[in-house]
Amino acid sequence: MLASNVLRLSQARSLLVELLFAAGRWDDALLEAGSVVEGQVNPDNEATLLGIAAVIRAHRDPSFIGLDPLDYERQTAQLGGRVAGPLLLAMALTNERAGRPAEALVLLMWGLAESEEVTVAADVLADAARLAVALGDQTATQAVLDYVEPIMRASAESWLENVAMHCAGLVARDPVRLLEAARRYAEAGRPLPRAQALEAAATALAEAGDAAGARAHLDEARDLYAALGAEWDLARTASPSRQ
Repeated sequence: MLASNVLRLSQARSLLVELLFAAGRWDDALLEAGSVVEGQVNPDNEATLLGIAAVIRAHRDPSFIGLDPLDYERQTAQLGGRVAGPLLLAMALTNERAGRPAEALVLLMWGLAESEEVTVAADVLADAARLAVALGDQTATQAVLDYVEPIMRASAESWLENVAMHCAGLVARDPVRLLEAARRYAEAGRPLPRAQALEAAATALAEAGDAAGARAHLDEARDLYAALGAEWDLARTASPSRQ
């Protein structure tokens, strides 16, 4: 009975870490993740905790090497074929930051293909769309569209539909959709994807010749990154005049 109660408590803490991460309370998320004792949580929750902690560090610490591939392989083996979105995203970020964006994209597309879990799509779909567009990978871009178009047609304002709108805006380079996704993320209290949608909208506006609009939305995104302590994102989005 005691072991069962400990396991339930660890699972509850894992869910709390996910909620804290989504809400942008990253210091609290790291504190809670560190309080879960290894071996007293099931493999799915352990993979989620490891992934979230690594994703936060990747965004916050420009010098962070990334998730240890051996840890990733060990966790993946323990999952027995299941996909943990945060762990997958952490390994993709590790590859991207090491200058291997194509490997990051392959990993994310694999996760989308292997898992039917809505939570996995919500975790990784926008990053898959971003990388597919940035790399000019038409096959991956079409696969993302094939995934999001039925969601968009359903017209249900769910969390996944917000992510789908974000992806559709990325693929079309449509600032209207991207700004609407950012608005919905703000209503849901999700600062990281809101900042990412605003950053993408700024890029789309700049490409359309709207320099003032681009600057305003990029500044808004950078304010959100700063509030999260996301130093890697701040460095990545800094203009030459700010460096």
